[in-house]
Amino acid sequence: SITYRDVIENLNVLDYEYYFKTVDGALKGDLSTVLLTFNEILSKGFDAYNFVTGLNSHFRDLLVSRDQSTLKLLETTESVRKRYLQQTVECPVDFLFKALEAGSYCDINYRNSKNSRLHVELFLIRLCSLTENSNGEPEKKKQSGKAHSGKEGDMQLPSKSEIIRQADTEAATDKRITVFPSHIPPEGKKPPRTFSVRDIITDTKSSADVKSGGVDKDSADTDADDTGNPAMELNEDNFAIAWKEFRESFNNEGPRIISMLKSLKLKLEDDHTVRIFFTNASQKDIFNENYRQRMLRLLKSRFPEDDIDIETAVDVSEIRETPYTDEQKYNFLKSKYPRMKDFIKAFNLDFT
Repeated sequence: SITYRDVIENLNVLDYEYYFKTVDGALKGDLSTVLLTFNEILSKGFDAYNFVTGLNSHFRDLLVSRDQSTLKLLETTESVRKRYLQQTVECPVDFLFKALEAGSYCDINYRNSKNSRLHVELFLIRLCSLTENSNGEPEKKKQSGKAHSGKEGDMQLPSKSEIIRQADTEAATDKRITVFPSHIPPEGKKPPRTFSVRDIITDTKSSADVKSGGVDKDSADTDADDTGNPAMELNEDNFAIAWKEFRESFNNEGPRIISMLKSLKLKLEDDHTVRIFFTNASQKDIFNENYRQRMLRLLKSRFPEDDIDIETAVDVSEIRETPYTDEQKYNFLKSKYPRMKDFIKAFNLDFT
């Protein structure tokens, strides 16, 4: 004879008894039984995803079994239908809805989970917690009912939350009383002086510039006049001293500026014009934008001549054309090494 047990074992079909057992354990909140049942299913070689989809179908069948009009949607035998009717009576409607919601979430996110077994176990844990939450509500109602069922003459003690709320209110009241008068300055005293962070930074920067000996904007004239140096005659030697002083005042502005100032070529003309030659146009623009007026103020404060002027230009002799073609490279090497021509002829070489 062929039995039901033999058929499901040969066809490798998951027995619906596992679903009934899982739901019974979830209704009782028996997490150990539910997890052991799931472990037994996995040990027999069944896929965890098939168990999840089957359990969701089982919850659907339980929901269908609650109404006689939808009972015809249950495609099972008469004996299995009675099992569904018995279990659906024990399941609250809210439990079935929440179980279907949790099961759908587990089904949708199963493929994205890196640990599929843990994902299903968390779903089962949530099922067991659904009954615990529903069972806890009547207990809370009973406790609240007992609290109100005292005698009329008994004085009820305030709850902990009321005591904390009252303490917070008193503390806030005390804080308002003590803090508010502190904004009113006492009589006979001046209010404290206010300041901004920007003012502090500006004062610190200006004092640091004075200590470093730097000449900055309009303060250069004042610093030059306060030194007490007598006016000197504008000649090559005195101009070299003034230029050295001006160049050393920028030692704190970085090696790039220092290197640029050291590489400049200066020439003092008879008409009191200082000509400065740069190696490239970029240096010229930097000097004219940031340092020309500072140097001019320094020179006018050191020397009595009023017609001192500064002219800047790029030294064309320093501009070298970079060789790109083979012929340009050959001519460059030949001009630098005259014997290159004899070398090419001796070995019968050609640069093209």
